[in-house]
Amino acid sequence: MKYPLLVLSVLLSTGIVLAYNLEPVFFVYYFCSGVSLLICLLVLNKEKIFKIFLCFLIIFLGAAHFSNSLRKPFTRLGPDTIIEGVVLEPFLSKEESKNILIYTSNLALIWAQIKPKMKISSGEKIVLQGVFKNYPKKGKTQLYFQADTVRLLGKGKIPLLWQIKRKFYLMRESYAQIFQNNLSGFSSAVAEAMVLGNKRALPPGLLEAMKTCGTVHILVVSGFNVGIVAAVAVFLLKIISFPRKLRIIPLGLTLIFYCLITGATVPVVRATIMALFFLVAYLFARQPDILQSLAFALLIVLIFDPQAFFDLGLQLSFASVLAIVLIYPRLEKLSRLPEIKSRILSNLISGGFVSLSAWLGTVVLTFYYFGTISFIAVIANILIVPLAAFLTLCAFALLLSNYICPNSGFIFSGTIKLSSMILARLSYFFAKFPEAYFQFHHKNFIN
Repeated sequence: MKYPLLVLSVLLSTGIVLAYNLEPVFFVYYFCSGVSLLICLLVLNKEKIFKIFLCFLIIFLGAAHFSNSLRKPFTRLGPDTIIEGVVLEPFLSKEESKNILIYTSNLALIWAQIKPKMKISSGEKIVLQGVFKNYPKKGKTQLYFQADTVRLLGKGKIPLLWQIKRKFYLMRESYAQIFQNNLSGFSSAVAEAMVLGNKRALPPGLLEAMKTCGTVHILVVSGFNVGIVAAVAVFLLKIISFPRKLRIIPLGLTLIFYCLITGATVPVVRATIMALFFLVAYLFARQPDILQSLAFALLIVLIFDPQAFFDLGLQLSFASVLAIVLIYPRLEKLSRLPEIKSRILSNLISGGFVSLSAWLGTVVLTFYYFGTISFIAVIANILIVPLAAFLTLCAFALLLSNYICPNSGFIFSGTIKLSSMILARLSYFFAKFPEAYFQFHHKNFIN
């Protein structure tokens, strides 16, 4: 089989979609998986029949995995439901009521709403009595619990993984503070979004304009950012003359660190896994396969979180990369791109083909979810993506300069301010371009 990981990921995804649409009791899928496994063992010497039932086994395991992820962690639900756990994080919501994230005794993560005057800190053991406001359905992973009574039991033990996650969150906030100290509010918001994946301070108008002209992906930490991080890391390793064969170790650790700093969202996890896949192939002197690495990344994501299959970020990320892998080589061949002598023209056409391929891969999804088709996206990306890459490089340089030479930040801050202003102006220009996009009113199937 030429692409075993690709076939495996497709079969697993098929099982997840099956469970999503049929929703029978989860043990039915386990039973079907057991039957398929038994038949596989009985027909080991019959290759074709074995492969057929092996496919059924993987499909049913995918369905069982997804169905199991939706199981209720509480058997008794009602107005007097009691929850016991440890407070991970207390937050103050927009409604001025206090929301707390709880890690319960039966290993579930719960969002609970309590009275705002109560003083609760991370690590406190707590008992809540109340009712669930919304129980999770397909595609939702968090529980919302309205607490009527609250009882504190002293200090509890926060899980190690959450402690690590919190440390990375605090580090991300410290990096965001560097941007805020050196840049204006708007430039800082753009830099935080492009480097750290933090879009909370972005002007809504800019987000809407970039959605309209099809360039909002540059504000999502994904393969674009991971590629820049890898390039910067390789450049620095070359400067210090780090041994070529050993470079994959610090490079891999850097990519994992960046993935965790940015919150380990699906697009950046996908890009990081693919990059690590290529590094391992390089270590063993093997020719890496992009389709195999993409399928491997999808498998890892779905194994840890099968509900992520219905996440829009995952769908757009994988669809765009798959389209570039499949469509770009054909466009390059048809246009005879390698024969063009002018390097500037060749790079410009190549960037246009990459943009067109990604657009073709995601246009159906954007129409399905948002009811829009942006025809200006290909042209907008040709101009905005290189500018975004330059801005991102300057933002990384600003972060590094803060630790290497703290007083040199002004060298990059002015460039970032100018680049972010140009980026915003271009986005607004393309968004207002006549017939830049078409809006359709339809009802999608996934809410």
